[in-house]
Amino acid sequence: DIFAADAWGDLFFLWALERMAMVYDLRSIKGKEWYPWGVGLLLPTQNSDGSWTSRWPGPVDTCFALLFLRRTNVAQDLTEQLQRTSGEK
Repeated sequence: DIFAADAWGDLFFLWALERMAMVYDLRSIKGKEWYPWGVGLLLPTQNSDGSWTSRWPGPVDTCFALLFLRRTNVAQDLTEQLQRTSGEK
């Protein structure tokens, strides 16, 4: 484990965090920039072959890590709708 989250695995947690932060267009959560924090956890735990291992077998954990690092908003339309609804933009 990377930080012993009581979840479906630390890498799944980081990916879920990334999804939530991207959808809500957040740079920080409670004053902490989530992306540099996560990168600081991920990079030192990368295996010598380039993969990550936390809870799930095969390439699943590596996929979660790479999706976190990529931080692409695949739901931009949802982000825009949330911003319109809340009056932010």
